[in-house]
Amino acid sequence: MRVALGVMMTCLTACAMPEQQTPPPGPVTFGETTVLYLSDTLVQVIVPVEEGTPTVPQAREVTDCAAAISANRKDFLFARHVRTSLAEEAGIRNVDAVYTLSEAVPRGDFVIDVTVQADTCRELEVAETDG
Repeated sequence: MRVALGVMMTCLTACAMPEQQTPPPGPVTFGETTVLYLSDTLVQVIVPVEEGTPTVPQAREVTDCAAAISANRKDFLFARHVRTSLAEEAGIRNVDAVYTLSEAVPRGDFVIDVTVQADTCRELEVAETDG
């Protein structure tokens, strides 16, 4: 069994076809961010994709910044990422993300400290926009 597993592992790593490998992501250009307040503590961030196909981390960089800026403007200290999706409708691709805003550290994963994220946004040169 150990030999068969070793042969199988070798084949899995050595037998992969080059065309099956995913190419690295290209440049991505985003349009102007829109922030919709769904309630006092729930925001939706919509960002049009003008060029390229964003990876989830690329999309989250932009939407996390918008959520942090929105939270800061409403005097919240934290935002929690709920979901992010990329959809195309009528030839227009949008990143769509939802965040909850809170004054105390929220329960759950993907919590954003608004102050720390603001510093990250400045480093990434993600501009504040009026949504």
